[in-house]
Amino acid sequence: MEQQEFLPAQQRLARAGSFAAVAGQYERGRPSYPPQAVEWLLGTQALEVLDLGAGTGKLTEALLERGHSVTAVEPLAEMRAILQARLPRARVIAGAAEQLPLRDRAVDAVVVGAAFHWFDQGRALAEIARVLRGSGVLGLLGNTFDVSLPWVAALREILGPPAIQRPGHWPPRELLHELFAEVADGQFPHSQRVGLATLRDLACSRSNVAIMPEQKRAQLLERIDMLWEQSAELRGCERATLPWIARARRCRGLRASGTPGWQATVVQAAQVRALRGAVLRAGQPADAAVFAGDDEPDTLHLAVFDGGDIVGVASVLREAFPPRPSASAWRIRGMASTPQTRGRGIGTALLARCERHAREHAGALLWCTARARARSLYERGGMTVVGEPFDIPPIGEHYLMFKELA
Repeated sequence: MEQQEFLPAQQRLARAGSFAAVAGQYERGRPSYPPQAVEWLLGTQALEVLDLGAGTGKLTEALLERGHSVTAVEPLAEMRAILQARLPRARVIAGAAEQLPLRDRAVDAVVVGAAFHWFDQGRALAEIARVLRGSGVLGLLGNTFDVSLPWVAALREILGPPAIQRPGHWPPRELLHELFAEVADGQFPHSQRVGLATLRDLACSRSNVAIMPEQKRAQLLERIDMLWEQSAELRGCERATLPWIARARRCRGLRASGTPGWQATVVQAAQVRALRGAVLRAGQPADAAVFAGDDEPDTLHLAVFDGGDIVGVASVLREAFPPRPSASAWRIRGMASTPQTRGRGIGTALLARCERHAREHAGALLWCTARARARSLYERGGMTVVGEPFDIPPIGEHYLMFKELA
């Protein structure tokens, strides 16, 4: 499985918000995307496309040029202002990936350029699946340096790798295969004409540089100036060609059994206990499936139905998180699905609905004790392990896991 790397929620939101102050540099410094990549993702037929996390419209412009009808969703007003001024043909909306301002089945395709690492993955994928039509496409794009030229390798050394080369930039293929029939990767070389000012803007448009103390940022920009002045390939030039590789991931054929098809329905405590007992308390007395807190007024019990049968359950209740007892915490308990439906997105749907309930009740964090075999499900939803694994007889190895909620 692809390695995951999750920033704490507050840090992730602060870093994402830093682009507001550098929207101009972002527009001037960032490269676009090659038409070959857009065509590989979406084909040649004109589609209704959602550009999610659209920024200043780098990908929006490439989509419009290929004849697509584009709705651009971007949370930052500073980014949206540039996008609207540059690309009046696009429909530009304020919004976030975790709560899209679109109706169900609204678009043929959702594309994301260099932004997915800012999203809450589980909630964003559930929303993407909701707004996609059945045969829809999810297209992920990102640019990485082509370091075959020495000066580009030196530039990357100064700036560090682009986000696309860092762990957790895209959802893991295993998770995407739960939602889509086809997941394929491609890469497409292209280039950008740059001057020294462009490279300075490119540097400043990165979130890690945008949040640097002023003196440290000035030192980094001085290194770029020196590279331009001293590199044999750049010295004396006003402009140069910066080579890029656009990497793409195409997900096609939304599965009917994926997250959008599974609706987590609010039910009574008694309705979750049969499956809870059969899966989690097999061989134990019936009252072993009755958990403390089940009957509290703000506890939420959820079930996923397939026809008239319950195939997945979970509960979320207000309970202190042992390492941080003062925090406003919500605990997920009793998540289970039938053996026949495991690996088909039911857990993802339940987890997203539990998190939504915690957020609606001003929860500061969400936590659980996860069975070892379920650890990857919670990690895909943004939860991290605390401490060492521990045994709960007679069930087996567990992990204490949590997620901070903004």
